[in-house]
Amino acid sequence: MHHVSARRRLSVIARTVLCLALVVMLAACGIARVRNPVPAELANVSHVPGMPHVRTFAGTSDDDFQRSFVESIRQEGDSFIRPDGVREYNILAISGGGAYGAYGAGVLNGWTDAGDRPTFKVVTGVSTGALGATFAFLGSAYDQELKDAYTTVHTKDIFTKKSILTWSDSMSSTAPLAELIAEVCTPEVLEEVAAEHAAGQRLYIGTTDLDENRFVVWDMGAIATYGTPEALELYRSVLLASASIPIMFPPVYLDVEANGEAYDEMHVDGGVKAQVFVGGFLINHDVIATETGVDWEECDVNLYVIRNGLLRAGHTNVEPKLGPIAEKTLSSMIDFNAVGDLYRIYLIGASRGVDFNVAYMPEDYIDEGEEAFDPVEMTRLYEIGFDQAKTGYPWMKTPPALPQDVVETIERGVAR
Repeated sequence: MHHVSARRRLSVIARTVLCLALVVMLAACGIARVRNPVPAELANVSHVPGMPHVRTFAGTSDDDFQRSFVESIRQEGDSFIRPDGVREYNILAISGGGAYGAYGAGVLNGWTDAGDRPTFKVVTGVSTGALGATFAFLGSAYDQELKDAYTTVHTKDIFTKKSILTWSDSMSSTAPLAELIAEVCTPEVLEEVAAEHAAGQRLYIGTTDLDENRFVVWDMGAIATYGTPEALELYRSVLLASASIPIMFPPVYLDVEANGEAYDEMHVDGGVKAQVFVGGFLINHDVIATETGVDWEECDVNLYVIRNGLLRAGHTNVEPKLGPIAEKTLSSMIDFNAVGDLYRIYLIGASRGVDFNVAYMPEDYIDEGEEAFDPVEMTRLYEIGFDQAKTGYPWMKTPPALPQDVVETIERGVAR
């Protein structure tokens, strides 16, 4: 009888576990999004309804972006011409890095304090860099908002973990981050972005179209120019998508059209494809010279890259557990990709006579935060960046560890 009772108890336990497993599966299935993804053959003609010219795919020639940049030179008038008559363009590219975006915020605000922060012709951002790029684009008048965004938030203001019964396309919910973006990206901010766009400046944000496995560049000023509730929603959605780390955070689904039919696209963190990018490299400078009379080679072009992170992650003793191993592996891949992006940008820029400058976190920096987004630690990192920049940041002129003979060879080639 004892053995029969034990078997029955085991049977009950087994059935209970099975039922719970089915409940979890059904719950997950019940909340799964029903998708209508863009067919592969229509991917190149898909666009946002009512806003057909606000984005492009990296690595492809785009007539709309070309026309927009030509228009920007006509819009700018003499605003980028120095007293000596030379046209000077300053480009700012802000990388991903999560909470480390506090460093970039500090650098920008310290640069303001130093008194020589320029007006940028182009600003680009990826992931956390996308969140700070709007404020950087709008200039020093938004320094306080930029500081607050990176020194007053907690982890709970960015994401909340999901329970297993509501698990769907991610481990966490970014509803708090979406609310935060809505609070700072107001209709008034959108109007100011549109005004700067009309004055000849350009703001580009990068996301990853996961279906197509392509990096997407969004012209945020063009979106702002529409000035509609739909434009404001899209603006906020692009920022959220650019910061949505796959698996950890849910994708952002964007409604699009192709050949008159409605579809959706799955967008995630732009850092999946590039930790930092420069939108100006999408432009054909020969066309600009022909249509505007502005010869890029006769302009002074200065590129400033803010790397919100270490160029090389330091030593850590990794616990022999899945979580710590996965975390260190992912962070190592991101660091390596970031350095690769710097090399790519440097080489392309050098071929066009661009003056390259990069700032990055101190190599001896040790994160002492008690949570993923710790306002105390982020404030400390902000102050590090601020103090470096207010006394004149020593911008690094080449990517890390680039051999001097290679630098000289590149410079000789440019000089020819």
